[in-house]
Amino acid sequence: MSMGVGHGSGDGDDAPPISDINVTPLVDVMLVLLIIFMITAPLMMQKLPLELPKVRAEEAGKPKEPLIVGVDKTGQFFIGTDPVPADQVLPRLQQIASDDPETMVYVQGDKNNKYSDVLGLLATIGKAGLANVSLMAQTPE
Repeated sequence: MSMGVGHGSGDGDDAPPISDINVTPLVDVMLVLLIIFMITAPLMMQKLPLELPKVRAEEAGKPKEPLIVGVDKTGQFFIGTDPVPADQVLPRLQQIASDDPETMVYVQGDKNNKYSDVLGLLATIGKAGLANVSLMAQTPE
């Protein structure tokens, strides 16, 4: 604590002592400690007594080609580029789902189709057991 000195008039009029804490030395010490920890912390992390295992990363492989299923404006269904009769779409999709149920399916529908045609195709894909479905569209020019 610091103590204030009177005005020096000598008449015995004592002013109260100043009771504020001087925080400047505290801040100086804290900054020095912060700098010391900032310098020593990375050095301590680099000297861990570890022997890391050596492994060889395996190739992830090429991503699978997605399956494109579509319906044109006449109601003709396509799996890939092959036209498929309407009664054969579900069995073909079930066969594909039994081979790989995680197959990504992209659905294409002609812009002149009725909503019910594309919705029916989506329902058929769901019945076949394929859950990864995305709709395709062209970006406007």
